[in-house]
Amino acid sequence: MKLLPSLPASIWRLRPLSISLLALTLAGCSLAPHLAKPDAPIPAAWSGPAVGEGTSFGLDELVVDPVLCQLIQSAVQNNRDLRQAMLNVDAARLRYRVQGAERLPTIEGRTSLLRSKSSIDDPSGNGRQVSEVYRSEAAVPSFEVDLWGRLRNLSDAAFAEYLAEEQNAQSARLTLISEVMSVYVRRIGALARFEAVSGTLAARQRTLDLLTLRRDAGATSALELEDARGLTESAAADLEAVRRDVEHANNALLLLTGLIALPDMPQHASDSPTSVVTRLAAGAPSELLYNRPDVRAAEHALHARNADIGAARAAFFPRISLTGEAGSLSGDLSGLFAGGRSFWNFLPSIQIPIFSGGRNRSNLELATVRKEIAIAKYEGTVQVAFREVADALSTYQTLGRELSHRKALMESSKVSLALSEQRQKSGLDSNLRYLDAQRVALTNEVAFIDASTAMQVSIVQTFKALGGRWYQPATMPRS
Repeated sequence: MKLLPSLPASIWRLRPLSISLLALTLAGCSLAPHLAKPDAPIPAAWSGPAVGEGTSFGLDELVVDPVLCQLIQSAVQNNRDLRQAMLNVDAARLRYRVQGAERLPTIEGRTSLLRSKSSIDDPSGNGRQVSEVYRSEAAVPSFEVDLWGRLRNLSDAAFAEYLAEEQNAQSARLTLISEVMSVYVRRIGALARFEAVSGTLAARQRTLDLLTLRRDAGATSALELEDARGLTESAAADLEAVRRDVEHANNALLLLTGLIALPDMPQHASDSPTSVVTRLAAGAPSELLYNRPDVRAAEHALHARNADIGAARAAFFPRISLTGEAGSLSGDLSGLFAGGRSFWNFLPSIQIPIFSGGRNRSNLELATVRKEIAIAKYEGTVQVAFREVADALSTYQTLGRELSHRKALMESSKVSLALSEQRQKSGLDSNLRYLDAQRVALTNEVAFIDASTAMQVSIVQTFKALGGRWYQPATMPRS
């Protein structure tokens, strides 16, 4: 009884071609699940007062201080942490190349000599027979036919990890640039505080000298003299603290830039009144998904974990390997490549998983769990990015209003100081009232300087939170 119908001989002659085409078709398949990009768990708009949409610009338009531009360039070229991050990218790229090479056959060239001695004496009476066989061949040790996409998915996972590492390096670069800008801006603020405290210290020292002369003449009390001395020492202590902040900023810039010595730095706040552009807009929340390198890195990591599932699924299916070699044999070296001495062999094999103690199923479940972890990490990264931008925008908006009030308070205290000085010279007010006006004026001026510094730092933090972009209202100039 025939179970299969008879087919023409021409059909059977096509079997090798059909099998080859089938193998090529299956080799292009993948068992990785379809990956849909998770929805971003963030609001569609920023909370709080709207800053307004604007045009996106990069670092070159943000930084307006030439010295700061030079420091940023030096940091990108010389910083050791950034260099390590870039080397990690090279390592990931090489891992991808190694994994990708698994999809191609390995061809080896071999040449060997086999000498053997028989335990049976030669009938001619020449002793035991010694034979030599020279062998030269080209061989394919073992090539896996990737029918189920196992090697392809492993290669895709390695490529996605390479892309993720590249984005991590971009994130490290962005963090470095932001840190350089923040330290530089704080240094300029420290210089402004130094000038304010220096001026106050000089005024208090003059007052102390005057009161010392008046005390020697018996024209003032010891209490007024000691109060003046205390305020003078306080200003001197504040000056040393500010000088320490400047030196610490210089040391931080040396570390960040990797330089042995800093270039010519501003020595007065007036030398660099504005380091970065001070006007920005919010942009759209969805743009975070395209600009932030950490978000893109998390997305690439998710693709890698999804490809791992395809590789784990392929372990349940048969694995086909091909081994072959071709070459020539000869009893003497001179005749190794003579005609008629060639040979070849071809050995296909199939490996079918029967029992593995649950290893394949556990690997598949592990790959699935790692994908869920990657999804949670991606969503968490998006949420953190949204919060960082929202916080930076809120800080920028509130600092703008605070700065306006701080400026008005500083100007009012300066007027009060001038009036108090006139009244003190006219004898209408005591020295204590004048010294107190000095203290209030210095406090308000330092508070205004700190708010101005925090304003520029907030712009730097917004630049970082937006993934190395900043947004400026189209109706505002950029300088």
